[in-house]
Amino acid sequence: MRAYWEALGHFVHEFAHVEKMLFSILQRTAQVSMPVARAIFHGARSDGARQFINRMLEVTEPNPAIAEDFKFIFAQLAHITDARNSLLHYGTEFNEGTDFLSTNRFIALTKERVKNIPMSVEILNQMTADLDKISAHLLVHLVRGWADEVIVMVGDKLQASWRYTPPSQASRGGKTPNIPPAQ
Repeated sequence: MRAYWEALGHFVHEFAHVEKMLFSILQRTAQVSMPVARAIFHGARSDGARQFINRMLEVTEPNPAIAEDFKFIFAQLAHITDARNSLLHYGTEFNEGTDFLSTNRFIALTKERVKNIPMSVEILNQMTADLDKISAHLLVHLVRGWADEVIVMVGDKLQASWRYTPPSQASRGGKTPNIPPAQ
């Protein structure tokens, strides 16, 4: 149990770090001062920050490589955010096969809307490693143009594969739902 709680704490800490970095990316992408960003983006968390950044990238026509990198990292961050939200809002229950299970079954309107997300030390560590990789990508965007040595320092993380794979969820008729692209 101790390993699980430590992995959970590390995961929550890394997620908060990514949210702070997203806010800085949001401020930079909007090209506003930090006081203005605090005023207009107050309360923007992971999902909201991603949506704002994507919308700004859509209208500013950035370098295609930059837009692709955000699409790449935001797709994985969306999966991790879903797991994090389930974990923090619905908690977990012991499940012998996967250590723990985070589920919304107690509040889901219908059986088709039930989401089950396995949770374990290994899964938490995978998501934490992916958050570390996401932080490296965001750092590159924050320092782009004035600190290329930072890119060299985080290069291994940028090249690493994603470690966390979200579970597929059954929907009506037992079919796997189509997962929409990250916003």
